[in-house]
Amino acid sequence: MATFDTDVVAHRPTSDVAGFVPPISVGDLRARLGRWVWPSMLMAMAVALSWALSGLVFDRPVGYAPITAIVAMGLGRERRLWRSAIVVAGLIVGIAIAEAGGRFLGVGWWQIGAILGVSALVGGLVFDTQLAVTYAAINAVVLHGAPGSEGWVPNRAIDGVIGVAAALVVTYVLFPPDPVAEIRMRIRQAGAVIRHGLEATATTLRDPADNRDRRSDDAPLHWAQRVDGELDRIEDTVGHALDVAHWAPRRRTRRTATQDLATSAFALHDGLTTASTVMRLADRAVQTGVAPPPVVTDGLQHAARAVEVLIECIIDRVEPPDETTEALDDMLDRLLERDDQAVTIALREEIRGLLADIADLLGEVSDDDQDIAVPSQLHGRTSGGLGFGSPGARGGPQQAGH
Repeated sequence: MATFDTDVVAHRPTSDVAGFVPPISVGDLRARLGRWVWPSMLMAMAVALSWALSGLVFDRPVGYAPITAIVAMGLGRERRLWRSAIVVAGLIVGIAIAEAGGRFLGVGWWQIGAILGVSALVGGLVFDTQLAVTYAAINAVVLHGAPGSEGWVPNRAIDGVIGVAAALVVTYVLFPPDPVAEIRMRIRQAGAVIRHGLEATATTLRDPADNRDRRSDDAPLHWAQRVDGELDRIEDTVGHALDVAHWAPRRRTRRTATQDLATSAFALHDGLTTASTVMRLADRAVQTGVAPPPVVTDGLQHAARAVEVLIECIIDRVEPPDETTEALDDMLDRLLERDDQAVTIALREEIRGLLADIADLLGEVSDDDQDIAVPSQLHGRTSGGLGFGSPGARGGPQQAGH
């Protein structure tokens, strides 16, 4: 399965999301190989299977099944099973409009524009999701110039469904990922980014006058954006892992472990969001030329170390060392020192909030099963049909309707 190097991930340049980031070392190339070799192999198997199945159904492959298999494999580790239905729905809308448009309007430059616009509009009106709109438009354009299908149900629609089915068989039946490993990898990566971001922010605040370039890879604002992205990905990854644990026959034995780790991941998501706020406040301090007192940068360093310990405690299922919690308590007291600068007052209070959240999460690691209890804000939350923190429960995910 795919692996990654947290140091490589955390130290990659923070260029624009759409920009190309070249590999900067052999370690970076090795990390990329670990991330992409297995997904590439799965995509190849899904395409081959879809081609073979299409040939069995139609005596000869129609050719559209591999395309939809590739699209469906794009659902990937951070997408949900239910989105495959949206892909199929967009596929059918696009095919229907392409068939009708080609029959009544003909083929040409303005016809393809009209058909794309109508397909996107219908997808939005019927399903109200960006995914359906995108795939309806794509399928309409791809199929507009192709020969028409014969029969009551267009062969291309059946071919497309075969492609999606092949992708789901490969992902959920033949080679399902380990859901526990998926969540662990996402937690570790998010923790690495937060830790490095806090350390870089502390370094910047020690000499704000020389670190006012917001375009720098170590600028606090850039780290805040990366932290937001990593935390957002936690929910997608956890949702997909819960789907795999529930629907993949080979992974059903991992359901309990997946649900327990999902609970911890959701608690981390909500408990560490303050890190992004701290980094944005630090960026404001840098831009205004304010040099915070040493207690602020010390607090950031303590938070970085505590995040590292917290992540390892969750992944390894061990209790936190006493010295970590004692250091957090001491740092919380030190941050009560008075200061006249408004921005450093805000920084200090946000750092205290972050440290308090980390201390709470460490304190909620159980003596019995080393699992983090669900915070109160997660009561009633659901993901993939699973409820979290229902009244009377200890805080682990409770199965609902399965």
